[in-house]
Amino acid sequence: IVCPEAELRIEVRAGTTAGLHLAADAVRALAAREVVPGTTTTVVQVDLCPPMEDTPAARAVFAVARGAAADLGVAVGAAATGGVGDANLIAGTGVPTLDGLGPVGGADHTPQEWLDTSTVPTRVAILAATVARLGRQS
Repeated sequence: IVCPEAELRIEVRAGTTAGLHLAADAVRALAAREVVPGTTTTVVQVDLCPPMEDTPAARAVFAVARGAAADLGVAVGAAATGGVGDANLIAGTGVPTLDGLGPVGGADHTPQEWLDTSTVPTRVAILAATVARLGRQS
C-alpha cells in the first residue's frame, strides 16, 4: 500500500547563521529533486531560531563574567550546546549574549529534571557582579 501523501518534520540547527542558511538550502535542493516519478515535495519552514554564535563581542562579555566568577572563587567555562532558547532570539539580533549562568541542574525538559538549590546564591552573585562590571564599562 502506498499512501497518497506523507509528512516529514525535521529540525535543523547550526552553530552559525551562515551554516543554518546552508542547511536550509540543502533541504530545499533535496526536496526539489524528483526521486519517485510523479511525486512532489513541498518544504514549509514553520519556525526559525537563530544560533547563538561565538562572536568577539560575546567572548568579551564572557571574559567579564569569567572575571566576576573568579573573584568569587568560582571557575566557569564556555561551552556550545546547540540548544535553543530565548537567549538565541536575543543573540540573533546581534546583542552579545551569555546563556547558562543560572543554577546548576540537569536532565533538562524531562521528568527527571533537577536543580541544585545550593548553587543559586553563588550564581546570582556571579550574574550581579557581571552586570555591575558591564555597567561600569558603558
